[in-house]
Amino acid sequence: MRLVAFLATLLLAAAAPAEEYAGRTPPRLSLLEGEVSVWSGGSDEWEAAEVNLPLAPGDFLYTGAGSRIEIQVGARAFVRADGDTQLGLLSQDGLAYRFDVGAGRATLDLRDLAAGARLEVETPHGRLAVAQPGLYDIVVGQSRSAFTARQGGRGTVQAGGDSLELRAGTQIVAPGSGVRLARYEAPPLDDWDRWNSQRTDRVLAAVSRSWVSEDVYGVSDLDDHGTWREVPEYGRVWVPARVAPDWAPYTTGRWYWDVDYGWSWIDAAPWGWAPYHYGRWVWVNNYWGWAPGPIVARSIYYPALVAFYGGPSVSVGVSVGFPYV
Repeated sequence: MRLVAFLATLLLAAAAPAEEYAGRTPPRLSLLEGEVSVWSGGSDEWEAAEVNLPLAPGDFLYTGAGSRIEIQVGARAFVRADGDTQLGLLSQDGLAYRFDVGAGRATLDLRDLAAGARLEVETPHGRLAVAQPGLYDIVVGQSRSAFTARQGGRGTVQAGGDSLELRAGTQIVAPGSGVRLARYEAPPLDDWDRWNSQRTDRVLAAVSRSWVSEDVYGVSDLDDHGTWREVPEYGRVWVPARVAPDWAPYTTGRWYWDVDYGWSWIDAAPWGWAPYHYGRWVWVNNYWGWAPGPIVARSIYYPALVAFYGGPSVSVGVSVGFPYV
């Protein structure tokens, strides 16, 4: 039965050539707390969101009261939304992202930006174009939007024909309805601001980042859910903890049709991003482990790259074209 599942997985993975995705990683829904709904482009209704969802242009998320989400858009770059917020991905062109905040509160915590990366945020009242790393807060009400920059942030806010530079320590309010933009001193930090900074600090302090390429998303989740072991054949291998004795990769999740990336795997485990889009699963000493491979300057994301090496009853791999057994 497991062999059949493995082969089905391989056939799905081979449906889309890897080179179509080279150089582009989709934003990852990396944290989900509370009730969160997602509306995907082409869908007829809102559905319950799930962690590890790869976002494509046209996807919108809504957080219920007391809920919050995090979207990873870079090795050290995150977009987060507080409760009662509508956040959508309007477009992605390589490293250029355009988000929409229709209501509520969102924060861009950008500790670093890759060369050529660009982020823009649109609201009903104005648009923010980010110019450099920093912390950016966007609050959208019924009649106005407020854009705040901290920690070295700098950008430009536009509304209609009006434009103002947003500098660290300041806030620009876009009232809408033809009223000109206004600049103020940034408001004091609150609990949401502090949570964002603490969350990013914790993510970037992950020990697992020592063994995986810098640009691989989801590495911090490995620390809390497994251990690293040295295996002669593969080097450093990560082994998940608290899984069933007969657990195997690609058995706790589902396949998802992404309009841009084709068939993509969404794993139900909170750590289920990096091990399913990079590296290889290997069977060693009667357990499954994830071998990320050598640290490289630039990793390539695959929506459904599957390979199993050294399994107890079958040895399976994947090539760019047709799978082989």
